[in-house]
Amino acid sequence: VFGSPFSDTYPKFIWKSLAKSRKGKDIFNPFFLALNKTRIYDHILKHNSRYWMFVVTGGCITSYFWGVWFNNFWKKINKGKLYIDCPYTYPEEED
Repeated sequence: VFGSPFSDTYPKFIWKSLAKSRKGKDIFNPFFLALNKTRIYDHILKHNSRYWMFVVTGGCITSYFWGVWFNNFWKKINKGKLYIDCPYTYPEEED
């Protein structure tokens, strides 16, 4: 039966493609090797509750830092045009 994991009757072209290995040929191979060394899957991603806590916490932290970065970028682009950049002048006192 084609497609069954319990069958050895695959066509020849399937066995030929399975024999080819991508190990060491992928440009992302160093990234995946480094990621596997962190063992993040074993410690975090394997358990459902830890996974969701990781996703939610990571999303909150990421959105906070994106917000800080964009605010600083906006202030840099609009320097001198924002209200905070306008100097406050006190009205002259009348005697």
